[in-house]
Amino acid sequence: MRKYPRLSVLPAVLTILLAWVWACDEVPEELTEPIPNVPVPDKLAILVGADTLTLSWEYDALFDYAGFAVYRSEDDGASWRKIATVASPPYVDTDLRTGVVYWYRVAGISAGGIEGNRSEIILARATVYTATINGGDTYTNSRDVQILFTAPVATNNVRYSEDQTFTDVQWQGYVHQTLYPYTLSTGDGVKTVYAQFRDEGGNQTETFSGSIILDTFAEISALDFTPKSPPIPPGGTVHFQIETTGNELDGFVHVFVEGMGQSPITVLDDGVGGDPTGADGIYEIDYTFPQFFRGTNMRMSAIFFDAAGNESAEREFADNLSMTDPPDSVFLYPAEDSTTTSITLRWSESQEQHFASYDIYRDDNPGVNSSTSVLAGRVTQQATTIFLDSDLDEAVTYYYVVFVVNDLGEETGSNVRALQTADLPPTPVTLDPPSSVGPTQLTLTWSVNNDTDFDYYEIWQSTSPGVTNGAPSVLAATITDRTEVFADITGLDTVSNDYYFRVYVYDKQGNFSRSNEVTTAAGL
Repeated sequence: MRKYPRLSVLPAVLTILLAWVWACDEVPEELTEPIPNVPVPDKLAILVGADTLTLSWEYDALFDYAGFAVYRSEDDGASWRKIATVASPPYVDTDLRTGVVYWYRVAGISAGGIEGNRSEIILARATVYTATINGGDTYTNSRDVQILFTAPVATNNVRYSEDQTFTDVQWQGYVHQTLYPYTLSTGDGVKTVYAQFRDEGGNQTETFSGSIILDTFAEISALDFTPKSPPIPPGGTVHFQIETTGNELDGFVHVFVEGMGQSPITVLDDGVGGDPTGADGIYEIDYTFPQFFRGTNMRMSAIFFDAAGNESAEREFADNLSMTDPPDSVFLYPAEDSTTTSITLRWSESQEQHFASYDIYRDDNPGVNSSTSVLAGRVTQQATTIFLDSDLDEAVTYYYVVFVVNDLGEETGSNVRALQTADLPPTPVTLDPPSSVGPTQLTLTWSVNNDTDFDYYEIWQSTSPGVTNGAPSVLAATITDRTEVFADITGLDTVSNDYYFRVYVYDKQGNFSRSNEVTTAAGL
């Protein structure tokens, strides 16, 4: 019988061919013949993630698998490439391009290295899923929000909740570029909404999420400014500090100062302009006021506007602001002339730009002030530096201060000057001739002394002309009431003697004057 050598080499050729097929990544479908006895994996599923596709499957747990071969196609299954051999499911595919549909099949590998039949095909699209709340806002002041999902147009379903387990959350149809309403849970703070999708192949995605901060109120917890005193000069700098409840970030404060109209000072928490630490919930600023801005005891308040759009109640600062430039003092000169009832004051001229008046205060002691001392007069002409203070008492020392007052009512006092009205001898009275003359008594009358420094009257008598207020004359009476201008003189002997009389007037400084002399002598 004729032998055919080529038949003897056929098994070897087939062995080489199979080895080549096993080693090749690209496996033409026509070379893949069913291989019995290796159970085929089934129930393939894909979990779609962010830039990943996680492939899982079920297999015969009683069969001794050496591993599983994972095949992928990118051309609708026309050609397949083995992309991995894994010991067990799942397989996470990360070598993906967004938007591309990938087809997968899995084959079991026996302990002897024989690869079995491939599974049914499963496909999924590599894509990016997102959940954006209120257009990506960081904050919201309303629990009612809208969610925009980013997913392929062909996505079948979506479900979303703040509960990551999606307990009792139903799937609903996905409509591309549609805003989905959602009501956030109560209580301010970070709110995270979780979402899952089912793609066009029925695959479920991983859990994606979007977050937003729910903030439903704004409140100022504390506010202050420095310095407070002495008054800040115009153009000065004030440090404002406002603290917020909860140390809220990303908002701003409006500080309103009386006299600045509706132009508030904006205070930020940005770490600049006098704010030592940014993003700490404490809003601070070093604000320099304009040179022209002036005022005393100005009220200030603040309103906080948070990043969520909430507006706090307006809150006032505990202290008022005074931004002033008190006038310079003037010098009060010594008096050049005075009368018994008046003093003329003179002082240096004020150079105050906002001059309002000179206020002249008088007191009986050196502690002259504008609260309890007497306002003697007011001069409103800046160039007028003289003032006559009248209706004063004679020979009295008065204390004066001239205050320069500006248009804000601020005042600065001059030096204290002690000035005295003139001290003149008392005005002499006119003594009338004796009346009601009897053997032992008579009556004297005289005119009233109206001097402001009057102290008392003394009636002196003598039996010879030239009555004095001392020996040998005799003091007949002393009267302290200026209006009591008569005296009954007793103990006389008018039959045997002639009597002579004078009235002496004394002032409070001890000065005196004498009246004319009268007598009981006949013919005089």
